[in-house]
Amino acid sequence: MKFYGIADPEQLAMLTTTLDEYCLENGFDPSSSHREEAAFVLVAAFKSGASTVQELRARLDASAYRNEGELRRTG
Repeated sequence: MKFYGIADPEQLAMLTTTLDEYCLENGFDPSSSHREEAAFVLVAAFKSGASTVQELRARLDASAYRNEGELRRTG
């Protein structure tokens, strides 16, 4: 799946599902800043070419540490 500046419905569903599952697994409240940070990392990964759930999760996992549920931005 290539990214051309606008996510198509299939890509948007993949991004949403990936974010929802990641936040659920890590105990991030839906209204928390932790979810917002995870979304930032997810969209940045997508924009830079990550196009599968596995690639997106790898980027999320690489950018996060599970110390009180906080994320840190990388790169």
